[in-house]
Parts: sequence; C-alpha cells; structure tokens
Amino acid sequence: MSKIGFSTASFAAKKWHVETEKAKRYHRGMNSTAEQVMTEALGLSPSLRAFVAERLIESLDIPDAAPLSAKWKEEVRGRCAELDRGTVVLRTADQVFATAYAALT
Repeated sequence: MSKIGFSTASFAAKKWHVETEKAKRYHRGMNSTAEQVMTEALGLSPSLRAFVAERLIESLDIPDAAPLSAKWKEEVRGRCAELDRGTVVLRTADQVFATAYAALT
C-alpha cells in the first residue's frame, strides 16, 4: 500500500472507472448512426481503420478550398511514384529545418 492510503491496483481501478464513465457520457450523446459507424469501423483491420480515419480528418478541411490544379495533381503523383520506387531520400522535418537555419546564418 502506498503512503497516501491506497494500492496501485486500487488507483488503477479508480482510473479505469473514471475513463469508463467518460466514455459512457461521450457515447450517450452519439446518435445511433454514429454508434453503428463507430462499431463497424472498430471492427476493421488496423490499415483500413487508418484509411477511414484519414478520410474523416480530410473531410474536416475547409470546404471552400480550391481543388488542386492538373499540374499539382501531376506533381503529387510523380512524388508518390518516386517514393514507391525508392528513388528519393526522405528527410525529417528537423533535418530540413536545420539545413534551412544553417543557410540563413
């Protein structure tokens, strides 16, 4: 038992209870269609869930945004093809920013 009067197991049980209650309150506000979508989505494979999540997040983008021009679509496809072929070397954002910062100083 800890010095403050409860065991680690007790603390974990209380935390689990709080998280469960939060989830119940969240789900109470969802309509049956949303609940059905969530249930079905959680039954998908991890890669399909990631795809669905990405599409849902994309749907939150500004609806008034202009669609990509044909030139930009061609550029995106070309870059994706380079990645697929392994003909480009990816760099992390930290590497890119460090190079840019070094060029400025």
